[in-house]
Amino acid sequence: MPNQYPLLRLGDRWHERGEFQPRRRRIEAVVIPPQDRRQHGAALRREAELIRNEYRTRVPSWADREAEIRSKGIIVTIEGQPGIPLQTDAWADHVVPKFVLLNHSVAADVSGKTVELQRWFIRDGALDEFVRIFEQYLTKQKSAQSTEPKRRELVDSISRLRAAVLDELWTDVSPCPQPEDEGWYEVWLRRGDSEEDRQGILRQFGGEAVRCKFEVGQAVEKLPEHTILHVRGRFGQFGQSFALMNCLAEIRRVGDYADFFVDLTPEEQAKWQEDALRRLRPLGTGELAVCVLDTGVNRGHPLLSPVLAAADNHTIKATWNTGDDQGHGTPMAGMAAYGNLTTVLAKNEQIPVPYILEGVKIVPPPPEVNRDEKAAAAYTAQGVATAEIADAQRTRVWCMASTMDGRSVGRPSSWSAEIDRLAAGTDANGAVRRLFCISVGNVPKQDWSLYPAPNHESPVQNPGQAWNALCVGSCTLMDRLRALPDRKGYRTLASAYGMAPSNRTSLAWEDEWPAKPDIVLEGGNGALGPNQSVQCFPEVLPLSTSADFPKTFFELFDGTSAATALASQMAGYLLASHPDLWPETVRGLMVHSAEWTPAMEESIPRFDADGNALTGKERRKWLLKTVGYGIPRYKAAVECARERVTMIAQAELQPFAADEDGRSAHYNEYHVYTLPWPDDVLSTIAGREDVRMRVTLSYFIDPNPGNRTASRYGYPGCRLRFRVSSPGQPVEDLRAQVNQHAQDEAKAEHREVVKGSIDEWKLGSMVFKGSVHSDFWEGPAAKLLSMKHIAVFPTTGWWKTRPALGRSNAKIRYSLIVSLHALGVKVDLYSEVQAKIQVPIAVPSGL
Repeated sequence: MPNQYPLLRLGDRWHERGEFQPRRRRIEAVVIPPQDRRQHGAALRREAELIRNEYRTRVPSWADREAEIRSKGIIVTIEGQPGIPLQTDAWADHVVPKFVLLNHSVAADVSGKTVELQRWFIRDGALDEFVRIFEQYLTKQKSAQSTEPKRRELVDSISRLRAAVLDELWTDVSPCPQPEDEGWYEVWLRRGDSEEDRQGILRQFGGEAVRCKFEVGQAVEKLPEHTILHVRGRFGQFGQSFALMNCLAEIRRVGDYADFFVDLTPEEQAKWQEDALRRLRPLGTGELAVCVLDTGVNRGHPLLSPVLAAADNHTIKATWNTGDDQGHGTPMAGMAAYGNLTTVLAKNEQIPVPYILEGVKIVPPPPEVNRDEKAAAAYTAQGVATAEIADAQRTRVWCMASTMDGRSVGRPSSWSAEIDRLAAGTDANGAVRRLFCISVGNVPKQDWSLYPAPNHESPVQNPGQAWNALCVGSCTLMDRLRALPDRKGYRTLASAYGMAPSNRTSLAWEDEWPAKPDIVLEGGNGALGPNQSVQCFPEVLPLSTSADFPKTFFELFDGTSAATALASQMAGYLLASHPDLWPETVRGLMVHSAEWTPAMEESIPRFDADGNALTGKERRKWLLKTVGYGIPRYKAAVECARERVTMIAQAELQPFAADEDGRSAHYNEYHVYTLPWPDDVLSTIAGREDVRMRVTLSYFIDPNPGNRTASRYGYPGCRLRFRVSSPGQPVEDLRAQVNQHAQDEAKAEHREVVKGSIDEWKLGSMVFKGSVHSDFWEGPAAKLLSMKHIAVFPTTGWWKTRPALGRSNAKIRYSLIVSLHALGVKVDLYSEVQAKIQVPIAVPSGL
């Protein structure tokens, strides 16, 4: 049957040809203010002569090994005039074979003007020419017809010259180490003029490093202008050898590349491990734990035994033992405790872990394989019971990355329903609520070459459709490949801060079900090369503890499993900082703090399958179904800021009440909040600046799975919504709207009619699926001044529609999170809100 609506083609008559006209651009010359020729020139010549003299006094230091020294010269710092760019480009062109720019930086003088700093390597034999530049400035003219000094622009742009000191070669963004600071450092050596020079400089550095008692790593990376390697020692040792310093262009802290640690021998890895253990601060008292439900944990790993006691490592079947026989639970535990080990090992900072770990083996060991979701549900429940029987009083974050295939299109399964039941505490009559961090599952790596199409076509795996769990997908911040021969022709698949190639989505799900994932965290990246080949290079993958120790202590660990472990770590830190938070609140804060990145927004298609342009809300719906609410920010979740204030309410309401006959139920109550807006501050920026208000409502539903209730209206016992008053809307009118909802819903056959806050909100009704809802409003401060009320109200569920089940009088807990952020202006919102609430909020330390 022919297509009734074929695609339309726009032929040539729909466009006209135009030609670009080159636009002439005037280049503004940089004006270099003239200096006092005699005074300025004499001062710089004197400083240049001091540099030459210092070099001559140091040359004898290598007299006994003259043949070994390939790099002869001295590093000079050139400091520019305040607010004036250094004019060394022309200088470099003039003397390129003898002067080499090593690095540059900027600083500010006392008046706030920018001062440019450059470090140059002046080669042996060129120092006389270097001094001559300033002599010519003093004694010669630019031309016979000019009275301007020779090389005036260059010399007048310079304020000072000096021999460089070691600290000036530190180019990392982190503070320069102290001389006694010991650790691994990444050194960037000059290449020289040829590959022969490169090898000579490398040999010179290696010999001097051994002489200075450095430990030199084996890996060598060759860049077009540099050679990179790693050395271990005290920072001050770099300054002990003039010949060693002459090889350097820059020093940095060890780059966060996992291959550096993976490629080390077990003995070398052990040294890094010992350094980390020296800095480890296990602060957990046993009251809070991250419990890893997985393939078991090899807790004998040196980095795990301090945070995972033998008594806290369990299995649901004694015949399985607690060990990790599939190599998954051990790296999960390492990442749940420390995050990406690449970063932790490379830093020289304390490592606080404010909770303990628990492990429960719920995945059968080989050769047994479980493909039954009901068995998986039972194993999960047994895992929870095993840990809680061992210690019933402990607060926990439950971390589970196991998934199972199955196209659920978003409908609850027995496994996801079990997680919903456990989270809501229905197994304990609501006495125990539980926070689960679970995975969306991974896109197979053999499909990555077509990224991102397979991500869009690969639905979230079972049990990722659980409403009450925090479902975690993967993004990546890792997009830099190393300049190594085997990387030639490769490019990273995902851009920085974009969706990772491993991430699954809910685009293929039926629209009536909640969008998943809820958030995304680091899951690593891949690289696409010649012939569409895909490689997972270590520098774009996270690092964790290996189950295969002592053969190797570290291993690469990526995908949504890594992201789920990172989410559990963040939740653990939040609970350690605020022990009184409910599980519902922790989940809500993580969602509330999440944001989409430009890379995510740029990835949204502009048109649908039929060629129709997507609206703004349709594009944001795409984001919700691919990366959830985005990347959570720990600092925003755990504390406020001067211009950003977050308010939390934890409350309980009884949504319904059974009628006298017991055969039906009616709506019972709702809550209305009056927000303590900072009216004075908002009034000062009204009419000039925009503000952002974000609202998140998080609660756990009581699940009722089964075909009879297989819709989002019959599955939850009760659903909640929020509605913020419109600009200028009286609170009485808001109450009337909520009350009207109760009448309208009855007419709509138990389908929600009042969607909550939708007008002028970025997401609108699409967020009111599942059991965590987050939306934000942006607009003039003047409008927000009159938006002071929020209603939290119930909508129908089986508690109301099936009174025979005896839950019509049940209560539901919820967490309401409201934040206010001034956009584009620095104002103090926090103080006025705090004064109105009259409750100071402690600011905890961050991750």
